[in-house]
Amino acid sequence: MKKRAEWIERESGKEEFERQCTPESVGLSCALGLLDRVAYQQSPPGNPPANEHYAEGYYVFPKIREILSKGQKK
Repeated sequence: MKKRAEWIERESGKEEFERQCTPESVGLSCALGLLDRVAYQQSPPGNPPANEHYAEGYYVFPKIREILSKGQKK
């Protein structure tokens, strides 16, 4: 976070730095990242080899997308 903030200030100036480093801006950035993962993360293959292990997000985010889509009218 600190490196990113320093980069923003160096590349875009103090005003943009102050706008990007508010709690609201950081929260929005985190939320948009999560929404992106929910929208696009795919489940791992059905029967991966025993030596392949996937992070929990590979299972959780597609499940969240499935749950959220059940409430939508088609």
